[in-house]
Amino acid sequence: CPPGYFAKEDYSRRVCLGFPCDVATDTLLCCNQALKCDLNCYGDGAKPVALAGATGSGDDLMLSGITLKECKRECGSSPECEGVVFGEAGGQCFGKKDIHTSMCQPGGGYVTEVLKARPWGKCVLMGDPHVIPFDRPYGPVLDEVTPGDYWLLRSPELRIQGRFGTTKRFPDQASTIGIAVAGPLLGDGALTVEYVGKAGAEGHKGFLVSWRGTEIFADKTKTEDAFRSGEFEATYGSMNPDKWHRDARHTIGGNAGNLPSYLFRFPTAHVNIYLLIGPDNFNAIIEAKKAPGSQDGLCGNFNCQKEDDSEEALKDRGIGSSLPKAESMFSGLADQTPPAMLRPIPGRPKNPLDACDPAVRSAAEVGCSRLPTWQQESCVYDACARNSVDLVKQDLMIGALEEQLDHREIDVDGSRWPLNTAPAPPHARTACAADRSRPARLSAPHATGDKESPAVRLATSNRLVAESNSPDALRIAFGQAR
Repeated sequence: CPPGYFAKEDYSRRVCLGFPCDVATDTLLCCNQALKCDLNCYGDGAKPVALAGATGSGDDLMLSGITLKECKRECGSSPECEGVVFGEAGGQCFGKKDIHTSMCQPGGGYVTEVLKARPWGKCVLMGDPHVIPFDRPYGPVLDEVTPGDYWLLRSPELRIQGRFGTTKRFPDQASTIGIAVAGPLLGDGALTVEYVGKAGAEGHKGFLVSWRGTEIFADKTKTEDAFRSGEFEATYGSMNPDKWHRDARHTIGGNAGNLPSYLFRFPTAHVNIYLLIGPDNFNAIIEAKKAPGSQDGLCGNFNCQKEDDSEEALKDRGIGSSLPKAESMFSGLADQTPPAMLRPIPGRPKNPLDACDPAVRSAAEVGCSRLPTWQQESCVYDACARNSVDLVKQDLMIGALEEQLDHREIDVDGSRWPLNTAPAPPHARTACAADRSRPARLSAPHATGDKESPAVRLATSNRLVAESNSPDALRIAFGQAR
């Protein structure tokens, strides 16, 4: 492979198309481009690999006093190593495998380079809608509000489209109402899910799910259902959205508890799709390995460069606009969305912030300022789109629970420590020190200048625990935060 590229994990089954090898062609067949990500992947973000000469254990298993080039060379010499986390301070080198970028923390002085395998990532569609691309696990989000069909992920091996339309709750904005999946990675299979709303049905009863052109989950009286065909697995039932993403409940799922959901797995394609079912829309979590070769769409190109996934950049690449009918994957059985949901929204500016009620916007900005920076813009956007601050209150309830966790104890190497003072691996400490958004949010002043009462936060926490009859509500609300 040429400089900057590494052999694919399955390169041994590939051969050059001709002799001598054509670099341009065979690089695409046999090589992956190294990804440099401004992330610190430890814990759930990646599994540790013991590089030759490494000391320590677990997430602290590392080499010290070496350069990034030497770190990558050591990983290249290890059959198990797929990438590295490197800290400039002290030349710390951590071997990694099974990298999940959505589970990693912001870099904070560390960088993750994926060298020999395609990493996992998550693309999130939520609300009216907000899109969190693969390369933007901490934002900023994309806000696409025009009804129609769009590319979420387009690659030679995998194709995923999303359908956006107006709903009863958001009649002036577009929410996710359909998803279609196909491509060589799925063999001859094609999955579509769309809201059809026959006789005004809502929730599971209002959705049509089809595989290879045939409806599945047709018996709407069942509270649980399952379907399997070869390497495709589909499940309907009550599931916990928080297992899939910290924002999976956005505008649909309240604060705790299991909810009606769909889960679609494609094990050999390395793709999982979770859908939280709403009345006439859904939130979607697309978990997938970076597609072989190139990919693009509203979910981004998964190159670890978030700057080139803006709405403007996507449209410059011809990928960010709604698709003509001829290019839509929603056809035949999978094209029964009520036409009114797909009509253009008359007299409504593209961005609801442009026509937001000043009182609503002012109240939302005060409340949303207590959220992490990357969530604030979407929080205000939702309030303006709904012309209400109800969704702001829901977001803040989750944030209030984190203060409760600060007073709990955890076990560290056999000793009990308050959670907010427990020791952590060196690169974990650096990441936490670099991201103070949550503590800052919890003590942010209101418009009056007074700080939020700890008693209010504690009462909110206790109420949610009582409602769920389980302390798991705290862990659920805390999501993936460490």
